[in-house]
Amino acid sequence: MVKSIISFAAITLFILFATSGGKNPAESKVGNLAPNMALVNSDTAMTLQQLRGRYVVITFWNSSQPQTRIANMRHDRLAQSGQFTHVAINTDRSERVFDELCRIDGLDTSLEFHIDARQPLLREWKQDDEHLDTFVISPDGTIMSVNPVDETLLALGR
Repeated sequence: MVKSIISFAAITLFILFATSGGKNPAESKVGNLAPNMALVNSDTAMTLQQLRGRYVVITFWNSSQPQTRIANMRHDRLAQSGQFTHVAINTDRSERVFDELCRIDGLDTSLEFHIDARQPLLREWKQDDEHLDTFVISPDGTIMSVNPVDETLLALGR
């Protein structure tokens, strides 16, 4: 009986380790499943899981990091090619600042979201105010790349 329990436990542990495949959905690394998220703005309520089946580019940005703001504007315009869906997440302290920047930058606000920088969402994606990234998500929900170049984005789905 003890031998059976030990064998069962060993097989269970083996299966757990074998099926994990290094894909920890709680870590935002290339090859892992993207953490799901629910986002809401005045036009849209959605989850990342709803976008499965297409390429998605998620840009985290903040006005205190000009390179992330510029990347967000570029990704917004590149998404007009239809090769991918662009979702942008702003972490500015003020939603008024976010709204004004969207207007100034001429952004498609339907997929621009403002969140409180203290939300757990940022921790799930390993983002903080000092370091914000862009992620490319494959149609099956796997993170394909981080901080891609424009050519990579334009080649999606071809």
